[in-house]
Amino acid sequence: MRYLKKVVVVLLSFILFIDLLSIVLSFFVRNRLLNEKVYFDVLKKNGVYKLVGEEASKELKKFIEEKKIRGFKAEEYIDEAFVEANVNRIVYGIIDYLTKTEGEIPRISLSLDKELINKTDDYYKKEGKTLSDKEIKVLEKLGSELNSVVEEKINLDVFSKLEKNGVFLWARDIISNLYRNLNFYIFILLAGLSILFFMTNYNGFKILSLELFITGMLLAVPFYTLYYTRYFSLINIDEVLIKNALYELLNSFSLYIANIGLVFLIISIPIYYVYRIYKTR
Repeated sequence: MRYLKKVVVVLLSFILFIDLLSIVLSFFVRNRLLNEKVYFDVLKKNGVYKLVGEEASKELKKFIEEKKIRGFKAEEYIDEAFVEANVNRIVYGIIDYLTKTEGEIPRISLSLDKELINKTDDYYKKEGKTLSDKEIKVLEKLGSELNSVVEEKINLDVFSKLEKNGVFLWARDIISNLYRNLNFYIFILLAGLSILFFMTNYNGFKILSLELFITGMLLAVPFYTLYYTRYFSLINIDEVLIKNALYELLNSFSLYIANIGLVFLIISIPIYYVYRIYKTR
């Protein structure tokens, strides 16, 4: 009977360890990985909106010059605010995709073709002319190409490519479960601790302290190492602003997880002393 009790305690301890990790990851997914404000702040701070806007505007100007389109100026439509609004829409969409609120990763669809037709129509009216059906069709085709030029710069195509990747879909399932099941993980923790203390009496404090200490070490040591060694600065990306934004994002993720690990380590100390107090009585 005592042997069976030890086996149950060991299994329960392992379940609690996995559950603690699940709770940490669930908090991380909710407060960092799937928190749109984190991405907006990093993109804004590192000038990514401005960079994408400049590149999109440059491509659009080049296209306008090649096609000799009159009365349509890129700077009237492509600026930092325009890019920020559309990139933010994509970020929201990706988060919805990862939480399985949406079934596919969104792509922005612009309406520069309509703007082109309206601009040209206004220009014709000033000249006392009217657009023919043939001219409208030509403008629609140009407008479609116009949209593609800008959309190519703004859409995050890397995620579209990952959408059919088996590993990415598997990761999406895990992220979605972690996002949705925090309350369930907390229930398992409370139920597990109740059973643990019922079976082991005050020795439960020792086991809980050890669980927190091991979990804390597993989280704090590797992630503080990643953070303080600036490991993510080694990422090989040519565009400096994008590289800096990604570095800051990954570094903040590492620090968040490491800090949770440190909290677990700190909490494990008084819990162990509670065990010592009960033991010496």
